[in-house]
Formats: sequence, C-alpha cells, structure tokens
Amino acid sequence: MNEFIRNFFAGRRDASVLVADDHEMSRKSVQKHLHNFGFPVVHTATDGEEAFNIFARKEKEIVLVVSDLEMPKMNGDDLFRQIRMSGSRAPIILMSGNFNDIDFDRLHGEGLAGFVQKPFTRQQFLTAVTLALIPAS
Repeated sequence: MNEFIRNFFAGRRDASVLVADDHEMSRKSVQKHLHNFGFPVVHTATDGEEAFNIFARKEKEIVLVVSDLEMPKMNGDDLFRQIRMSGSRAPIILMSGNFNDIDFDRLHGEGLAGFVQKPFTRQQFLTAVTLALIPAS
C-alpha cells in the first residue's frame, strides 16, 4: 500500500493533505503516519473552522482531508458538508472514538471516503487512506 501512495504522488510536488483534530497528540500522530506513508505536505488545523479556511486557500493542492468528528467551532460532519457545498470532491476520512450516533449511510451517500475508529493501528489508518485515494469506477 505504501507503494500505491508513492505512485499516487509521483511527479505531484503540489499535492498535500489536510488534517483537522483538536487533540494535539492525535493530530501529530496522524501527521506522522501520513509523512511515513509518503505524503509530502500535511497541513494541520485545530478545529473545523480553521480547517475549512486552510482548505479554501489550498483547495487545488489538497488531495485528501482527514478530520476528527468531534471538534470545537465546527465539527467534522459540518466540515465535511462545507467542503462538499464548496463543490470539492476531495476524499474525506472522518475519525472518532465515539461512532454510536453517526449516520454512515447518509455520509457515504454524500461522498464520505472513509471512517476510522479511534484508537486505530497504523495499518488500519493506512488501509483507510489507500481506499480513500482509489478512484471510484
């Protein structure tokens, strides 16, 4: 799977990923995983509002968004909707330790690329990222 990601970025120096999570340790862990998987640039945000502002400025280069579901100012579900309302089809993965109240059918119907339950292993995260980047046929 790491080879898939390396090939995905072959020749794309402008490609980046956006990570939104209000917990610093979680945000840094996801950022580290993404760098280790071969992602060249990872932008980070501490809440959904900051993430959407970064996304609006760098939309053309962001190829993946990874967001915690529960954050202040704007949660991950609202961030997902804002990005979709902007017209972007960038793959979005949501993460959460609490998934009891999540309407997965609705989210997948609206184009959610994946969900990862916290805590997750490196392999679980890598699998979610790889599946999110595979083009729909």
